[in-house]
Amino acid sequence: MEINTRYFKVAGLTFQINSDLPIFEDTFAPKFKVFETNEPGTGGDMVIINHCFKTQPPPNKKGFEKIYHKIPWTIYRHKNGWIYQRIHIHSGVLKTYCTAFLNHAHTRVDIYHNDMNQNRYKKGHVESLTLFPTDQVLLARLLADRKGCFFHSNGIVFNNKGMLFLGHSGFGKSTLAKMLKSDGGKILCDDRMIAREYPAGIKIYGNWCHGKEQIFSADSSSLNALFFITKSKDNRIVPVDDIKSIVHNLFSYIVRPIVTKDWWISSLLLMENMARQIPCYNLMFDKSGRIVPLIDKLLK
Repeated sequence: MEINTRYFKVAGLTFQINSDLPIFEDTFAPKFKVFETNEPGTGGDMVIINHCFKTQPPPNKKGFEKIYHKIPWTIYRHKNGWIYQRIHIHSGVLKTYCTAFLNHAHTRVDIYHNDMNQNRYKKGHVESLTLFPTDQVLLARLLADRKGCFFHSNGIVFNNKGMLFLGHSGFGKSTLAKMLKSDGGKILCDDRMIAREYPAGIKIYGNWCHGKEQIFSADSSSLNALFFITKSKDNRIVPVDDIKSIVHNLFSYIVRPIVTKDWWISSLLLMENMARQIPCYNLMFDKSGRIVPLIDKLLK
C-alpha cells in the first residue's frame, strides 16, 4: 500500500505525517502551509504520526494503568508507552473516535480512527495534524521533555524584541496585538505561544494553535520581555521583581497536557529560569493606543 507522507516543522520539532489514505493539498487546513517543509529533518526531534483508517485493533491493556478518564479522553500508561482513547457519549452510548498508541517519548504515534474521523479526514481542511480536537494534546507533552511549554499568550516581535503578553480570553491580548501590529510589530500567534529554553537563552515560537483572530506565523524570536496584561482606564507598565510571584503568575497561564510528575518538574524549572532571566512587568492599558509608546520606550 502506498504511504502518503507530509512534513511540518514547529518549535524545533519535525512532524512526519503518514496516512494509509491519500493526503491531498486540502486534507489539512490552509494554516499548515506555512509550517510545511520538504526537508524531513534528522535527529531526536523527529515525531512520526501514522494515521490508520483500517480496522482498529482492540487495545492490549495488559500492564497498563488507567491514569485519566474524563470526556474526551481515557489515557493508559505503561513503562514502555501510552494509549490515548478519544471518547464521546452519543445517544447515551460511550463511543471511541480514535485510539492512539504512543511510545514512552511520544515521538511515535499510531492513531486508529473510526468511520466518523475518516469522514472528517476525507472532507478535508482538518484543523489538527493528529485529528485530535487540538494538537496541543501531543505538542505540550513533547515540549515538556525539551524544556518547553505552551502559554495562554500572544507573542509579538516589536523593535526586534520578542515579547509574550500573557492573559486568558477577554484580557485584551488581541486588542493589544493589533495596536502593536499597526506600529510595525509582527504577531507570532494571537492566543497560544510556545517557549523553549536553550543554552543560549529562551526562544518563543509561533504555531498553528491560534485564537479567534487566526493570526499565526512559523517564525520565532529570542524572548526579551514578559508582560502580564490587564484592561484598565489608564496606561501603565510596572516592573515585577519577585521571582515567586512571577512563577505563580506564569503557572496561571501555562497550557497543561496530561499532568505527570516529570511534566510538573520540567515546567517549574522552565518558569523559574524565565522569571530569573527575562524582565517581567504588569501592563495595564486602555483602547487608546497610548500604551504603545510606553512599550517602545521600555524596550530601547
